[in-house]
Amino acid sequence: METLKEFFRVYNVPHGMALRVRQNVEHIWIMQQGLDVDALLSDLPENLRVDVLMELQSNIVQNSYLFKKCDKAFIKAVMLRLKPQAYLSNEAIISSGEAASEIYFIRSGKVKVTGANRETVFAILKEGDIFGDLEIFSGRRRTENVDVRVEPLASSRGATR
Repeated sequence: METLKEFFRVYNVPHGMALRVRQNVEHIWIMQQGLDVDALLSDLPENLRVDVLMELQSNIVQNSYLFKKCDKAFIKAVMLRLKPQAYLSNEAIISSGEAASEIYFIRSGKVKVTGANRETVFAILKEGDIFGDLEIFSGRRRTENVDVRVEPLASSRGATR
């Protein structure tokens, strides 16, 4: 936290943005119980690192409809690309019109999928759901907005292309 404070001071980060960054870092810290999993596993041989990640995240990727018929080697490659991300209440995860570069797997919390005007609610997604996959596979820009619902904080693991 001291490093963050120094970063905010040196780069003159506006107070509102600094608060959002701090809350996000605190949420990740709580989610990971103070452990940086990526750093801990980075020195392991790739096959062992993948096996550990498969065990830790088996409910997120392996049980997803998207990967039901994929072979294990492909799933392992996806596991290596996952990055944990945390989003605070009312924060936008995806905005309509953006280029698609990630698929999101919801680990906890709920997100709201809305139309371009953010008024029409198409769906409420929860733990175990995924989103962002249609645009990845079609090559289209995002057509909907996805925001964190007010109640809980949401966390996901985004897989980049």
